[in-house]
This record gives sequence, C-alpha cells and structure tokens, in this order.
Amino acid sequence: MKNVDSYECIIPEPVDELAYNTVNSIFNGSYKDKCLIIKNTDRFSSKVIQKQLKTMKQSVVMDKAIELPYWENASRMAEFDLSILYFIKVLLFIIPSATCLFIAIIFSKRLRYRIVTLKKQKTVPTS
Repeated sequence: MKNVDSYECIIPEPVDELAYNTVNSIFNGSYKDKCLIIKNTDRFSSKVIQKQLKTMKQSVVMDKAIELPYWENASRMAEFDLSILYFIKVLLFIIPSATCLFIAIIFSKRLRYRIVTLKKQKTVPTS
C-alpha cells in the first residue's frame, strides 16, 4: 500500500479565508509539522509577488522535510521568476519616472526665470 504524498482540493470560497481556515484546522490538527498548506487563489498577484521578493529565502528554500509534487515545484519556480521580473519592472518604471521628474523641475525653474526676467523688463522705466 502506497502512502499519500500530496492531497489537492479545490473548494469554492464564498467567504474569504473560510475554506483555507477549515482545511488548515483539519490538516494541521492531525499532521502538525508534516503538512504544508498552500492557498493558490492569489498566488500570482502583484501584492504576493512583491511580498515574496522581500522574503526570497523563505519562499525558495524549504525548511520542512516535505516532498512536494512536481507541479508545486514548477509553481515555486514560476513565482521566483516572476518576482525577479517584478523587480526589473519596478526598476524600469523608476528610471523614466525620475527622468520625467528631473525634466519637469528643470522646465519649471527655467519658466520661473523667464517670468521673473519679463517682469523686470516691464518694470524698468525707459527714457
């Protein structure tokens, strides 16, 4: 007889966290540290990927002696790749934004200088 390595369940969640908490209480109550419960609902959302980027070590390296199925390992690799792409995306957004801000500051300073010089020219009496 073969032991069960992994158990996957798809449960509708009409109330937030209800299905996850139910499964978590059942399996963690019975198996304590021998199980890993993963919620895939928001797995690839930008908020989760951003959080994973901050905790890269915990998300890549397993500290429990649990053998994961191939699809879970594939999902973890995809999460890792997406977190790196998210970091690059943020960098590529910051550079043009900083450039636009720099150009706007220079433009506003030049505009102020021109306004001040025009006002001085109008106030200077001509003979």
